[in-house]
Amino acid sequence: MFGVIKYQQKKYNYKIVGLQKSFKNIDICFEGKIYNQNNLKFEYLYNLYYQFKTNMFRKIDGTFNIAIYDKEKEKLYIARDKVGEKPLYLYQSSNNFAFSDKLKDFYNLPTFTKKINKAGLVSFLEYGYVLESDSIFENVSKVKSGHFVEYDLKYKKFTQKQYWCIDEYYQKDKFNFPEKKIINSVEKILHKSITKRLNNNKKIAVSLSGGFDSSTIATILSQQSKTPIDTFTIGFYEQKLDEAPYSKALANYLGTNHYEIYFSDNDALNIIPKLYKFYDEPFADHGAVATILLSKIITENKHQAYFAGDGADKIFGTYRSKSRLNSFFALSIYIRKILYILLSIVNIKAIPFVANYKNIAYKYEKMLLVLKSENIPEMIKIRNLQFLQSEIEILLQQKIFYTNTFDEIKLYSNMEYIDKILSTDFKTFVKGIELTKSSGSIRSFGVEAIKPYLDEELIEYMIRVPQSIKIKNNIPKYVLKQIIYKYVPQKLMNRPKSGFAIPIERWMKGVLKELIYEQLSYSRLKNDEIFDTKSILEIRDKFYRGEHQIGYKLWYLFIFQLWYQDIN
Repeated sequence: MFGVIKYQQKKYNYKIVGLQKSFKNIDICFEGKIYNQNNLKFEYLYNLYYQFKTNMFRKIDGTFNIAIYDKEKEKLYIARDKVGEKPLYLYQSSNNFAFSDKLKDFYNLPTFTKKINKAGLVSFLEYGYVLESDSIFENVSKVKSGHFVEYDLKYKKFTQKQYWCIDEYYQKDKFNFPEKKIINSVEKILHKSITKRLNNNKKIAVSLSGGFDSSTIATILSQQSKTPIDTFTIGFYEQKLDEAPYSKALANYLGTNHYEIYFSDNDALNIIPKLYKFYDEPFADHGAVATILLSKIITENKHQAYFAGDGADKIFGTYRSKSRLNSFFALSIYIRKILYILLSIVNIKAIPFVANYKNIAYKYEKMLLVLKSENIPEMIKIRNLQFLQSEIEILLQQKIFYTNTFDEIKLYSNMEYIDKILSTDFKTFVKGIELTKSSGSIRSFGVEAIKPYLDEELIEYMIRVPQSIKIKNNIPKYVLKQIIYKYVPQKLMNRPKSGFAIPIERWMKGVLKELIYEQLSYSRLKNDEIFDTKSILEIRDKFYRGEHQIGYKLWYLFIFQLWYQDIN
């Protein structure tokens, strides 16, 4: 979907490209799926707008981008779905206003310049993705998930308004139901979520990692299907990373048509140099490499979509959700501040043989920042940093002051400890990494990633489940586990989980080394004039001298350079 409004003196020209329909007084452009209306989507949307105006967006159950042009009011309404499964960008200059689900659509606008937005660049350097609050280009912003934009064509002004947010459910009372009732209700909602996402006209598979998230989806689909379902697993030749045997054991138990794809060094060399093609903004989550390979194989087997377990960690709660900040949060804010004052006196960088030992100086500075944090979102913000602000100042040779999604997160007095973490992760990690990662599936091979755990009814229900049930007796994802244990033996499920880990360090030192030196060469860095050349080369050379702990920093810089080369 792409729309542009061009101004010449006091007149404007309105143009939109995409699936659309014109009515007497409004034009509607729609992209996506609506689950609570199977037929006559445009008529359904027209009637919703006629009855509820902009309150209509809340009533739509689906994944979508919608643009509505009200000819009488001379106003344009642009909405993004509640969770934000589909990207949606805005661009404004003195003579143009444009919106699109693809950032690259703006490149052809005569007034558009590919000038890097420093706040967006800092966001990428810190987290490996550009947060929803930012954009990598100047004069570009994002329509946030659960928001719509009202644009006044007469006065060239727009406002972004929220129509749905998980916060309102965190303010409601927790369920006081028996545990069994909660588990049965969640199972019922999950069945419903999967069923309504099925498309009988499409050949659909399941991405099966062997973990609880994808295994539960595969189990429910196997129950619903009269014929064996198709499951796909990415395997690795490194035994410690390989989950394929666990996936195969479950596939055999369920009787699926199972496919195993083993990731080779050759695959890495074919996919990684082209990652920039699949994402509008620089994106450094290395799990994207496995997702792209999976999408390729699924497409080659004539499937048009696959079910994925995205979002389950942040809906059901993992042990990591509870434990990673517990030692800090257990201390009162006053004790944390005292510790910060005392420990900050120590200049760790000045201690011989310590500062450069196993990245201790970096870890020490990060710990101090966590101690100084006022709340859980701020703690998570610091914990997730790859480059610290002090390091970014050296890389960019300037200080960048900006606020981002982490700073906008609201907490409420009745929120439980786990909810504060899950809410923060949902608004950042899920939207910034999991949804972005799977969007590359469509961009690369046209295969859709279906995410039943991001169903709004399921999200709203799980928010009101007490943390004592979400993580019971230190058992993470307790509710989800009780559901799958009804149908699958526990011995098939109870084992370590590594996720889509890849041997990134070995690749960087092997098949990717030449490319990394090419992208992070003196001449290339000097010509780009973005980073301090000396600082980047120092990071590169330290890694290849054996300081593996800075590998992710080097990976982020390498991915950015690949992306930046493509836009120029």
